[in-house]
Amino acid sequence: MQVNFEQIYPFLLERTVRQMKKISQQRITDAGFDLTVEQWVILYAISQEEGSAQIAISEGTFKDAPTVTRIIDMLVKKSFVYRKLDDADRRKFNLYLTDEGRTTVQTLIPVIEGIRADGWKGLERSDFQELKRMLDRMYKNFGG
Repeated sequence: MQVNFEQIYPFLLERTVRQMKKISQQRITDAGFDLTVEQWVILYAISQEEGSAQIAISEGTFKDAPTVTRIIDMLVKKSFVYRKLDDADRRKFNLYLTDEGRTTVQTLIPVIEGIRADGWKGLERSDFQELKRMLDRMYKNFGG
């Protein structure tokens, strides 16, 4: 039976993403952190743009606002992040890392870099560039 790639590529993408998340979660847990992969993504995004509004984090991580709100609530509860009222617009909160959050990010960056390096074993930079080109094209084709 001949397999038609145009019909199975979504499954290949999903399989790869699931495996990457599984390994990432395992490594984060093994490093001794009580964080999910989704929480890590938001925590890292905040670390890159401290003082950002929640909407900016939502847009920057391609996650819907309710999901980001829930994750931020959990990060606040775990003492990794705190909210501060925006001085210019008292209806908004800006997000900042606590000292614990900052230490967590700095400790986990090498772990995450190791995961990425493992994923790219046996591949060349040109492979990454081609994959990026194809995924960007597909994203645009789907209206992104």
